[in-house]
Amino acid sequence: MKVELYDLLPALYRNRDYHLGQPLRALLTVLADEVDELRQDIDRLYDNWFIETCDEWVVPYIGDLLAASGLHPGREGVFSLRAFVANTLAYRRRKGTASVLENIAQDVSGWSASVTEFFQLLTTTQHLSHVRPTTIWALDGADDQRIGTVGNVDVRKERLLASLDTPFDTASRTIDIRAFTQYYGWHNIDRLGVFIWRLRSYPMQNVSPRFDSQTPNAYQYKFHFHPLGWRAPLFTNPQRQSGATERRHEWEVPQPIDHDAFEADIERYYGGKKSLIIAIEADDQSSADRPILVSSVIAAEIEDFADWTDETTANDTVAKPRAYIDVERGRFVVETEEAIDWHRVQVSYHYGFSADISGGPYGREMIPNGDGVEIIRVAKGTEVDTLKKALKNRQTHCTVIRFMDSSIYQEETLPQINLIPGDELAIEAADGFRPTIIAPDGLYFIVDIDQSKLQPPPIVMIQLSGLFLAGQIWLEGDMKFQVAHCTLLAATQDTAAVTVVSPSFDYRTEINIDRSITGKLKLDRNIEQLRIRDSVIDGFIDWTQVDEYDGSEDSVYAIAGAVPDEDPACSVIFERSTVFGMVHAHTIPHAMDTIFTGRVVVEERQGGCMKYCYVESIFDNLDQSNLASRTPRRFRCQPDLALEGVISETERAHVRERVKPVFSSIEYGQPNYSRLSWSCPAEIRTGAANGSEIGVFGHLMEPQREGNLREAVRRYLPFGLDMNIIYADEETKS
Repeated sequence: MKVELYDLLPALYRNRDYHLGQPLRALLTVLADEVDELRQDIDRLYDNWFIETCDEWVVPYIGDLLAASGLHPGREGVFSLRAFVANTLAYRRRKGTASVLENIAQDVSGWSASVTEFFQLLTTTQHLSHVRPTTIWALDGADDQRIGTVGNVDVRKERLLASLDTPFDTASRTIDIRAFTQYYGWHNIDRLGVFIWRLRSYPMQNVSPRFDSQTPNAYQYKFHFHPLGWRAPLFTNPQRQSGATERRHEWEVPQPIDHDAFEADIERYYGGKKSLIIAIEADDQSSADRPILVSSVIAAEIEDFADWTDETTANDTVAKPRAYIDVERGRFVVETEEAIDWHRVQVSYHYGFSADISGGPYGREMIPNGDGVEIIRVAKGTEVDTLKKALKNRQTHCTVIRFMDSSIYQEETLPQINLIPGDELAIEAADGFRPTIIAPDGLYFIVDIDQSKLQPPPIVMIQLSGLFLAGQIWLEGDMKFQVAHCTLLAATQDTAAVTVVSPSFDYRTEINIDRSITGKLKLDRNIEQLRIRDSVIDGFIDWTQVDEYDGSEDSVYAIAGAVPDEDPACSVIFERSTVFGMVHAHTIPHAMDTIFTGRVVVEERQGGCMKYCYVESIFDNLDQSNLASRTPRRFRCQPDLALEGVISETERAHVRERVKPVFSSIEYGQPNYSRLSWSCPAEIRTGAANGSEIGVFGHLMEPQREGNLREAVRRYLPFGLDMNIIYADEETKS
């Protein structure tokens, strides 16, 4: 456009402009930029006429033209009302049907949903003039077969019994007149339940499983799907296979794979582009990888590898290589006819989590391949197949070490990473990958200031992105340290995931933790600032831990100085985060929408503010002052807000006990880790500044999405029915 505008001038003026040094061309270049922006804006206005191409902010306005308004607008990257507005007319034509209600629930909330008409499952005495069907159709094996009746439950059908009290329960019930809740009151004449799955299913493609052991005198190899060997359920690959007018099946929603469902229909879950598959890599370039056939897969329950019995006698008819898979615990055993290198076993599977944090196979902002940037690619089977080799190959002052697969990198020893002022180093995973780096000795970054003659010397930039790191990180010297979309776990609860030692007294070291999960942080007071955003800081977890913990220890610090009880950490800023453990900081200039499950002690409290947070252990009784949190001024924090106007000490104690965060799980590795439960008090579930929940998942805007779901479904609900939301990814029946 810049050249076209100038070319429109007569040649006489262009020739004269050339001899004058082209000042006119420079002027028209500026004008052309503005014309270009105007043209793009006009083109964008045309696109905004259509729901398929419009910007997110235009969606509510188009919906208003169709009277599909009154809902909370979506947010880019979280959820959108685009599909709901686009399908409004089609939904109105089939208003009131269960399939439409399912689609509406998913469109307005972004969650997978399944609708159950509980009145259809009531056991009744039939009238001869209105005979109800005597059978219910549901999944039993590879095909749809009759497995239940409206009057009796066939106790010989294991799949029917396994689906009891789930969204896909087809057994009939007597009437339940209790209130309609998450746990009871489901089966009544006017009841319709909307089951929702808030968890997401993330694919891990061609990754290395965690090798456990090999059975002596037999070609049996035992593995964990989780890279650290933790127990974690496998998830379905929720691909919609049924049509828009059909109901969802249990393999079309993001949920843990049920053992009985897997055993009854292995082919539904196992195979290429399905929920999971196991393959044995070829030992040379001339042969192809060998996936274990579905006919050689056996559903197993592996409580403990040490106690797992040899099942080959009972399955001699199954061809080798074969696999025994425990989908509920994330374990499997591969049995071959001859010895193989266990490194050749590769798996593809799906795991569940709540949001795009802590690394995973989702899109992340990567370091661009700009001029002067050295890119070192790391992958198994290549010349650079370890982080140690990549660090040794670093040649320039601006280096990006990029992992190109999701393998496990066991780094027994790593060299000390020496940096000089002005260096930039990034260690990241490529999009779609989540490598696991196990480094017992940890990573040690040290900045050598003596080599710089500039005062102050240029700052050093270090960035970690998309990594799963089991090992401690040591930082020494002035630097800016950025952690994004990572999991950083220390070796034990007594050590920190990140330790900063010996920074200068110029307060130039800055640490940013974004969309990550880390263990405890041990920081020097001389650091300029620690900023934590959309993250979990857990002082209880370590990468050798397997058993569940309850988080009840009062002496565990999440953030502190070198000596936690004596030395405070630096200045810390919190935004939409969850902290498990105590915090001892010098100052907290700003904290918003954050849950502190432990005591918070701030040395300098004259400045700073905590807004819309939950702060535990705030007592009125002076005898308990040693347990009280000492913070800067608080604005609309809990339980302070709930205690306003409550005078009686007994009532105040009751309020403190009631207004506490309730988590679905505090065991790292579980899909619901650090997620607030549906039974969490409303003061916390809707207590954030934007009306969302306090804590790390506040950016998901779940209360707003739930409100959209209730409002939209009620508009299409048949007359006289009572609707309620039931969280299928939590316990539904007590």
